Amino acid sequence: MINLLPPAEKQKILDEKKLKQIIIFDLVFLFSLICLTLILFSIQINLRAQLAFKQTIFGQKQEEFESSKARELEQEIIFYNRIFADIYSFNREKFLVSDILAELSKAMPAGTNLANFSFQKQGKEISLSGAASTREDLLALKQNLEENENFQEIYFPASNWINPVDINFLVKFTSK
Repeated sequence: MINLLPPAEKQKILDEKKLKQIIIFDLVFLFSLICLTLILFSIQINLRAQLAFKQTIFGQKQEEFESSKARELEQEIIFYNRIFADIYSFNREKFLVSDILAELSKAMPAGTNLANFSFQKQGKEISLSGAASTREDLLALKQNLEENENFQEIYFPASNWINPVDINFLVKFTSK
C-alpha cells in the first residue's frame, strides 16, 4: 500500500491516532478507577455492616456476661446473707450453760451438794437434784435461787420438806 498523503497530513493523522489512543487509554484508566472506587466503597460498606453486626453480638454477649456475673454475685450475696442471719440468730439465741452453772455454784449453801443437773434448751428449763444436810440449808438454797434475777418459776416439791435432816431434794426452774 502506497501512502500518497503529504507528510504534514501523515503527521496529523498519526497525531490523531495517538490522541485517540491516549483518550481511549485515559477512558479505560478512568473507568478502571471508577470501578476500583466502587469496589472499594462496596467493600467498605460490607466491612462496616459486618463491624456493626459484630459489635451488636459483642454487646449482647457482654450484657449476658455482665448479667450472669451480676446474678452470680447476687446469689453469692444471698448465700452469705443467709449465713450471717444464721450466725446472728445463733448468737442471739445462744445460751451458755456455764453461766448457769456459775450462778448455781454461788447459790448453793455450804450444806448442800448437787447430784444431778438437767437442762432443756427449749424453754430453758433446768432440773436439779441433790442432797442437803438440813432443812435450813435447803431453805437457804431456795432463797438464794429466788433472789437471783436470772432464775424464774422456781419449784420445790412438797416432798423436799418432809425430812428435817439428810434431805434428797429436787428443784425445777427456768432461766432468763
